[in-house]
Amino acid sequence: MAIAKLTTRTVASLRPRASRYEVFDKDTPGLVLRVTPQGRKTWALFYRVGGRLRRLTLGTFPDIDLSSAREKAHRARVKVFDAVDPAIERAAAHDAAAFTIAKLVTLYAKEPTTRQKASWSEEDRVLKRDVLPAWGNRSVSSIRRADVRELVNAKAVDAPVMASRLQAHVSHLLNYALDLEIIDANPAARLKKTPTRSRERVLSRDETAALWAYVLDETLPDRGSSPGWSETMRDLFAVLLATGQRLGEVARMKWADVDLAQRWWSLPATATKNARAHRVPLSAPVVSILTRRRPEKDEAVTRQVYAFSTIDGSNIYDRSRKAMAALCRAFVTKDDDGKAIKGGAWDDVRAHDLRRTVATNLGELGTAPHVISAILNHTDGSITAVYNRFKYDVEKRQALERWAARMAAIASDKRGQEDAVEMAAAAGWM
Repeated sequence: MAIAKLTTRTVASLRPRASRYEVFDKDTPGLVLRVTPQGRKTWALFYRVGGRLRRLTLGTFPDIDLSSAREKAHRARVKVFDAVDPAIERAAAHDAAAFTIAKLVTLYAKEPTTRQKASWSEEDRVLKRDVLPAWGNRSVSSIRRADVRELVNAKAVDAPVMASRLQAHVSHLLNYALDLEIIDANPAARLKKTPTRSRERVLSRDETAALWAYVLDETLPDRGSSPGWSETMRDLFAVLLATGQRLGEVARMKWADVDLAQRWWSLPATATKNARAHRVPLSAPVVSILTRRRPEKDEAVTRQVYAFSTIDGSNIYDRSRKAMAALCRAFVTKDDDGKAIKGGAWDDVRAHDLRRTVATNLGELGTAPHVISAILNHTDGSITAVYNRFKYDVEKRQALERWAARMAAIASDKRGQEDAVEMAAAAGWM
């Protein structure tokens, strides 16, 4: 074992021999330069942890010069003094570097608590569409705040609301990585939220009349003839428009939560977006739809969990999210060249706009704001809201019955019927 007072010139002048040899640095305890017969020069540090001799590779010369090697050796020895084994620490870092975002998403999707979230299908779609293509092959530990900001800002150019949701989903994913101890901090935490502008789209009277007639009137085109608009889908949107509830909550309506005799739909806290139990009074049209849909035998209800389900018994939430867009593409007002007219009838209508339409009409009908909030299951988070457990059940029922009467009135208008038939014919659904 050779020991020498190494200098930059000495290190550069060392020549390969027939067999590998090592030269220890006299000024830096444990620092050694290994020279192979091929002329490769590698820096390493020898140290002891718990009485056991350990070796840590620091890099090769000339990429790592003498000064840098001494500095790296010094930092490693400081960790040894603090009872930290730098070799084990490096191995853990290598494992973290090999843990990719794609692997993290796969594990995240398998978590029971993840799949139980009401928003999981949307979150899963966003991760697969926006996150995996950009970061899938990158290690989780390589993601920085700048990466998150860049990803979100790129989305915000065309979809600011979706960008805000993307930021939230990324933060949830990286919080999961934090729980797994893959990273020490969430780079998405406390990032400034993407500014969003609330949508104001409300269906006009004619649009509301046409949609209500289309989804409910049996004299219109054969139910189920439209792409993506089966009888189940039409019934779903009829209930959506009649109740003003969230699409995800209606699409996941369970027979066990429906009392047709008392005309109530009781959502447990686990079934609502804000985790607050909610009671929705069912107006006459909704009772009629659900009565027709309900299996005749109780044992069949046990097997058919959802009021709106696919052939295999699962709910139709994922399909319903695309249904409104398909309807708009077919029904939107177009110019002579067949191009959609911006701001015309059926331009940019989304399923959630039905909820806003219900709230707007309830206000026009004289419904008090606090009753509208109760119907929509909103809360302002105030102390009054926390301690006021009166649910305004009577007022909610009266309001939704008035709304049902208004819809019946506008749908029975001849113009509403003609518009519904005309739209269906234009879409090729007649």
